[in-house]
Amino acid sequence: MAEPNYSSIIQRILDILKADESFSKKISEFRFGELPEQINANSFPACFVTPASNPEVSRDSIGSATSLGKLPAQKIVSEFWVVLVSAPKATPSDAQKQIYELKGDVITLLGKNTQLRKSDGTEPQCSSLAIHAQPRFTKQRGKIVDSMTVAIRTVNYTKSPE
Repeated sequence: MAEPNYSSIIQRILDILKADESFSKKISEFRFGELPEQINANSFPACFVTPASNPEVSRDSIGSATSLGKLPAQKIVSEFWVVLVSAPKATPSDAQKQIYELKGDVITLLGKNTQLRKSDGTEPQCSSLAIHAQPRFTKQRGKIVDSMTVAIRTVNYTKSPE
């Protein structure tokens, strides 16, 4: 596997989430990239997939160089965020229920595809992934909006150059 391609990983996460009919019916807007400053009120609940503010978490050498100029393979851990935003008109209780249901769906869908493969099982985007979710609150036009960030950490291994 080569260096991680962040755009391809984000697009694959979106493809996996959109491909599930049940989940897709719950989301009004899917977006590649960050949460915009202003969102149309009809665009909720929404799902945004973006790289973390610093997407490369770690880069470690595996093994050792065997000769001058030959580098060892590397393990690269990257982080991406799936940001789920509730409907702003929902009551706080309903918004939290909605967010936790969507979070469960994301964890289930990505947990079934830990290498982020295409629907036909080809083209893995990573060797493995780990999922962590945390609630957060954002302001949107003066209203508190419930959202949750589901952090996806991918692991990619590069081959040592021949």
